[in-house]
Parts: sequence; C-alpha cells; structure tokens
Amino acid sequence: MKSEILKQFGKHVRHLRQLQDLSQEALAEKANMHRTYIGMIERGERNPALLNLIRLTSALDISLPELLRIMLMTETVIMNLTDSYGFFRKNAGRTLGDLKLEYQTRFPKFTSEMKINKGGVGQFIEKLIGLKNTNALTDFADGELKTNKADKDGAPLETMFISQISSNFDQLISDQISFEDSWIYQKIKNLLYVPICKVDNNPDQWYNRFQNGRRINIPCEFSIMI
Repeated sequence: MKSEILKQFGKHVRHLRQLQDLSQEALAEKANMHRTYIGMIERGERNPALLNLIRLTSALDISLPELLRIMLMTETVIMNLTDSYGFFRKNAGRTLGDLKLEYQTRFPKFTSEMKINKGGVGQFIEKLIGLKNTNALTDFADGELKTNKADKDGAPLETMFISQISSNFDQLISDQISFEDSWIYQKIKNLLYVPICKVDNNPDQWYNRFQNGRRINIPCEFSIMI
C-alpha cells in the first residue's frame, strides 16, 4: 500500500512538472533539491519528508493540501503512454471477445454493455488498462491513445480521427495564441497508435496489432508546415 501511494504521488509530481514544461533539473533548482532526488520521487522510490514536500509543491505552484486532495480524494490515476506498453505486449493478437471474458469479473457491467462505435474500441482498451474517464485533454498524462481500423497485417484501412474542431475553431485561427499552445497541438504532439484488425463485422473477433503500432512525436514546426 505504501509503495503504491508513493508511486501515485510520484506520477502526479511528474505530471505537474511536465505540464509546466520543466525538466527534472529545472524543478530541482526551483525546489533547491538534487535532480537525482526528484527522479527518485517521481519513480516512487523515496518517501520525502514534510519540509521537502512543501518545497517541492511550492516549486510546482500548488499547495501540498491541494495536491494530496487531487491524489487521494478524487482517485485520479496518472498514467503515461509507456505505462500501457506492458498491457499491449501481453495481449497483442488477442481478440476483444477473449479480453471481455478475462476482464468481465473486474468490469462486469462495462464488458457486457460495451458498445462498438467510432470510439468504442479505444474506450474499451483504456478501461482495461486502468484509465479513468476524466475531462483531461489527452487520455494519458503525456499523450493520446489512438486506435484505428487495420488489415490482418496491421496496415491502416482508414483515416485516423483525432477530434472535433468545430467548437474550438476560433482558437485555431486566432492570432492571440500560438499553434504550439493550442489545444489541437497538445492533443496530437504525442500519440500512441495501435492498429485494430477488424476481420469481420463481429467486434468480438477484432484484435490489436501492437507489434505494428507506433509511438508518434510530432514537432510543432512540422505541424505548422502541414
């Protein structure tokens, strides 16, 4: 229990640091700590003393009570894209029907009522990985998971859907905010693409081709060019 709390605390620290675009070195300097110590906290390997917690949260521009409230009371789980790799490697090639059978004891209502639509497969996989439904811009703390229809060899068969832009179109054409700071770039700059082989019209027979997946990092200057 103690180690899990420390790991979750560390993930929240890393998430807040990345939101502020701070390196471990920069955060360590602000908090008057060593970079190695910051890294150990983020990995859940250290149980920092109270004074160190106060210095750390102050450097992150958040109060210690507020950080603890977010972590413990809202049951927020912070996950990075790499945290999902183990799940995909273990379950590569398995059908959604097989996964439903394995996980139905953990998520009986969810698996029995799973709807397969444009975003259904991704939502189903996110649930099995351990992600919670939130209002966050991206699925993971550091990026977005995207599944897409593919053939049996993992080659894509349709254009990848990112997001509706109609409600945020004004921001895209505004000269008051840079493209790098826009919501659409934050959503696409770091993607984990996982092909889903949809062999027929029966979703239970569909399976992921993680071995054909890609971690995609899109530089801002490249996004502007396209």
